[in-house]
Amino acid sequence: MLYDFDIWEVAPASEKTMSEPFRHEGSGSLPLARFRYQETADAAANAPAPIRMFLENVGFDFQANPSRVPDGFYDEKLDKARLELIDRMTETLSNRALRKAIERKNDQCNFDHRAFMTSVVTAKPIKLDENGNVFRIIPKRPSLTPRRRRPRPV
Repeated sequence: MLYDFDIWEVAPASEKTMSEPFRHEGSGSLPLARFRYQETADAAANAPAPIRMFLENVGFDFQANPSRVPDGFYDEKLDKARLELIDRMTETLSNRALRKAIERKNDQCNFDHRAFMTSVVTAKPIKLDENGNVFRIIPKRPSLTPRRRRPRPV
């Protein structure tokens, strides 16, 4: 199962629609994390209570939101928001009782909390263009003019 997710900005309580990928501008909006795959979102929604409670407390929603970002990567513009999410995860897991409950229930469901945490930490940033596509550098074509060869020493 793939545990990739994206972070979105949601207006507080008045609207439940997502606007655009999260930009921390102090606009009063709240960060919301959504998994990219429906299978992962369903597994999280059907996970035991301690795992669901952990995910809800750190800002996850149990709906899927497909993305063009490759697996194992995240938009580099979301680096600050992602670090804030990791800080919230660390703070939530500092509750020893919750951490032990998650460990006990981890093997009883499809959502693997350990694999999820590994995925969060090992994901790498990637640059996206203004349309949200992966930014690719197009190499120059080799010159069609013949190369000049140096004479070989005798």
